[in-house]
Amino acid sequence: MVVLTSCSNKASRNEEIITKQLEEVNSEIERLNKELLSFENQLAEKTKKMVELEELVESLKNYDRESINQLSTLVAMNEKLIKHLPEITRKQGFILEVKENEMIVDYANWEQKADEPNGGHIVDQEGDHEKVNLHSNVEVYILNGATIGYKPFAEFDPTDHEGLYDLYFVNNKIVLIAEKYIP
Repeated sequence: MVVLTSCSNKASRNEEIITKQLEEVNSEIERLNKELLSFENQLAEKTKKMVELEELVESLKNYDRESINQLSTLVAMNEKLIKHLPEITRKQGFILEVKENEMIVDYANWEQKADEPNGGHIVDQEGDHEKVNLHSNVEVYILNGATIGYKPFAEFDPTDHEGLYDLYFVNNKIVLIAEKYIP
């Protein structure tokens, strides 16, 4: 009888241990289910926010495209007007040397030709070097890749940018220098 009671007590203790462990496991499962639900809610919120941001980016892209087209049109209009102002002359050339109030230019032109790989070519007017005067407030615009940006004249070094330039003259003085994009 002692052996049976001992086995019965042992079985009862084992059952209590198993029940307690089962309760702990169930409690952990419940905690993990709550945590999983919280993560699912966070994921749903972040997914919704991501969709909203994607829609915003798309609308901004469309706005940017429209703005770029508008600016492109305005630039074309301004270029047309500038070409017809009697005081403004535009020439193209390579800048060979820059001094404080003058520069030496080797004149050349970009000629567009649809049948050429890059849409045109440079025609150098050989031996056509000229010393030209600079306006006191000359502005310089340099390419960074295909994007043009302002550069203070004091920092301009033509050896850093050996490309073709559009040179704008007023009263025989250069007022604006713009590096030309050649495809």
